[in-house]
Amino acid sequence: MFTEDNGDPCDKKAVYSNLKRIFNGTEFEKLRVHDLRHTYAILSIQAGIDIKTVQESLGHHSAVFTLDQYAFVTDGMRKSGAEKFENGQFICQITKTSFWDRVARNPGN
Repeated sequence: MFTEDNGDPCDKKAVYSNLKRIFNGTEFEKLRVHDLRHTYAILSIQAGIDIKTVQESLGHHSAVFTLDQYAFVTDGMRKSGAEKFENGQFICQITKTSFWDRVARNPGN
């Protein structure tokens, strides 16, 4: 998640201490590095980034694991899905891509 200029991972203790220094005295004072990881994953999924891309960027061993960890339905996702279904956008998307291709890419859905 955090790298040096040459691409090597940053020292975990340095990242932690800098995060604490930056957020000291703010409403984010208790924020952990792992909280940033969760936020990235959830926002990526909500933005429609495919689960395989999210899985690889998080370094998870499988997309199923990523889905199990992060693909809970938020109110916004539920509302968006309902709106797509109501206005026919969902049907249009299925006709553009084979139904079975979609199932193969998203076996957990």
